[in-house]
Amino acid sequence: MDKKNRDDAVDVMVKSTLGGDLPDEVRARLGARLAAFRQQLPYRGRKRAGWSRLVLRSAGAMAAAVLVIIAWATVTGEGAEPTWAQVAERFASVRFLSTTIYVKSGASASPVQLDLWMGRGGRLRLLAGNEVFFGRRGKVTGRVPFATPPGNESDVREAREMVYGVIAALGEAETFSLETLVEALPLQTIISTPLANQDARIANDLVVFDMADETSPAWLRIWALRDSRLPVRMRYWDPRTGESVDVVLSYAHEQPARFFDAEAYKAALAEEDEDAPGRAYALLKDPGGRPVTPADL
Repeated sequence: MDKKNRDDAVDVMVKSTLGGDLPDEVRARLGARLAAFRQQLPYRGRKRAGWSRLVLRSAGAMAAAVLVIIAWATVTGEGAEPTWAQVAERFASVRFLSTTIYVKSGASASPVQLDLWMGRGGRLRLLAGNEVFFGRRGKVTGRVPFATPPGNESDVREAREMVYGVIAALGEAETFSLETLVEALPLQTIISTPLANQDARIANDLVVFDMADETSPAWLRIWALRDSRLPVRMRYWDPRTGESVDVVLSYAHEQPARFFDAEAYKAALAEEDEDAPGRAYALLKDPGGRPVTPADL
């Protein structure tokens, strides 16, 4: 079958089997996959005695539909749920990581928000309370206050100390380690092997892994995207006290070097009023070109 007829066959089977059209790129990949299937299943032209043409046509249509479904699953990755090892490997390949961390010391406590940005080479920047911290390879290299201390300074200090563990552990490595990030959370004892939790997911494009503390009822849950295999959220929970840590992870192009430079940050603050709302996020650039601070307007 030539390319044109092959593409036409794909269109017909997509509409009849999958109920809709596909983007050109996906359709081309699907057509190539069908061609590969055809090569592996040589055509046998002999008619079997007693079989009517109607049966042959029905069988051919069913076989074609099965091929489309198999090819569709192969192209889109359905049926190939990533393992924890694959998620960890994918996480280690990213070049820039942005996380927002919410820490609660108890069920009735107000959450403390921390913002952490990390780049390759152990570069980091942490926003905690009224201060921005800069670091390199697991060590804090700069600490710049940009506003008056908040009223919940003790809570911020406690949350910041926890994140210091993350900074020290992740910053020493050239690549990011999901296992190290897990170990830096409040789970201080031996934790179980991550196990997929089918009941905790509500969509096929997500995979969910659970880890349990083997000496307490505390547990940790990690959500990852099925196709990209990137983790997008983590939650630690202790049912005894309601203590919790929520980590939202996002990925983008790496920020410029001056974003991680304490001296460049101080210079940017010197150009703004002391009460300017953008001081906390000075030098931060949105990868999609949206304004982040008043200076971007």
